[in-house]
Amino acid sequence: FPPDSYKIFRADRSRKTHPWDPKNPKKYRQNGGGVLIAHRLDIELESTRVSCVSSLAEILTLNFKLSTGKKINISTFYRVGNLGIENFESVKTHLTSLAGKKKLDKHILIGDLNFPEISWPDHSTSVEVHKKFVDLLMLDLNHSQLINKPTHKNGNTLDLLFTNIPEQIEDVTVMGYKEACSSDHFGIKFTLKVNVAPKRMPKRLMYNFKKADWRNLNFDLKKIDWDKIIGMHDPFSSWEVFKKILFKLCDNHIPKKSFRYQFQPPWFDSDCAKVLHEKEKWRARANSPGGTVEDYNKFRQLRSDYKKVMDEKMRLNVQDETDPALVSKKFWKHVKSKTKSTRIPETVHYQGQYRTKPSDQADLFNAYFCDQFSDKSKYDIDIDMGADRSFLDLEFHILDVMLLLKNVNPNKAAGPDGIHGMILKNCASSLAKPLTLLFNNHSFQGPSQTTGNLLLSFLCINKMI
Repeated sequence: FPPDSYKIFRADRSRKTHPWDPKNPKKYRQNGGGVLIAHRLDIELESTRVSCVSSLAEILTLNFKLSTGKKINISTFYRVGNLGIENFESVKTHLTSLAGKKKLDKHILIGDLNFPEISWPDHSTSVEVHKKFVDLLMLDLNHSQLINKPTHKNGNTLDLLFTNIPEQIEDVTVMGYKEACSSDHFGIKFTLKVNVAPKRMPKRLMYNFKKADWRNLNFDLKKIDWDKIIGMHDPFSSWEVFKKILFKLCDNHIPKKSFRYQFQPPWFDSDCAKVLHEKEKWRARANSPGGTVEDYNKFRQLRSDYKKVMDEKMRLNVQDETDPALVSKKFWKHVKSKTKSTRIPETVHYQGQYRTKPSDQADLFNAYFCDQFSDKSKYDIDIDMGADRSFLDLEFHILDVMLLLKNVNPNKAAGPDGIHGMILKNCASSLAKPLTLLFNNHSFQGPSQTTGNLLLSFLCINKMI
């Protein structure tokens, strides 16, 4: 469970829940074990852990509050098969205490309860501890048990699902052997009928370069005494100060646009929203019981219009018409125009394998790329940059740096420094001097671990052309 996508609650096994018995070392493992509940973070859900009254049972209970205000409690429980009455009393104390606080109004309990002697669905057994658990859950707490198939490779039904809201549980399925994970138990999956809304993503801000005030931004950049600022710091500190000043001025002269959704493209504006709203209106009309052929044709036309509007907005957002390196044609049209080829090859071959179907060709390409990048490189080259005296003679000139900046391709993504190519290109005359000072300051002091990032930035600029 990735921690940035799931919220995880754990109840690890301890000496309190399973005290070590040196006289019977095979009773249960001394270390390891525990129970866990995780839920996704991208849904509107409040989850809190319900404190366990007794610590002598390996049980975990969470209280989930939905966006509608309704609450559901979910518990997971692992019972070592040969634990006796004391373990049962701990579970009983925990569940009855929840019931007394009216926290078992809607409850689901799932886990490995190790009841091999119980026959389901009639829940008959001759084992006293098993019978006490069944009476507690099904008679005292009015729960139903929904698993009636073996959940272990030996044919036993050990993993059970108890709930007092069986009408909200659907599609209960016992998965196949090792289908869920590598275990001798079978996984259980089910659907809980609740309305859960997706969590609203925070708005994100991006520069709106269409409304940037490049003239005043360049004016303010040229007013700064870069000789004094860069001269009083080492190259690494100067680089950080330079970026801080640049971003502050960019915030002053380049407005930002906010986007409601995380994956909403930056070119989605009011024009796109208007066409989308009209398209969805006619979609609903065409799919309604009274929808006609004319309604469907209208919807198809609006769907086509929406795609055209989105393509044009995207093109205007990411393409610079003045960029000589811009490839305006689609990929295969561009390939055909350069190679004079009239079609995509019908047969692709690699390592003696020939494929004609698109899906098989894709698999062949995957195999090729896997072969290129899967093996770890075995380079053992000792590079001593200090012995290279020619490095100290390296000198950068303002004009050369400015020409590089003017030829930057603004359609490419920003590098690790976060400075967008649009800023580098439109502020080339203003940024040439501070960048030249930074590069020369670095080369004057010689190569080092802390200042190597500055030359890397110069290489990134050169690569963006």
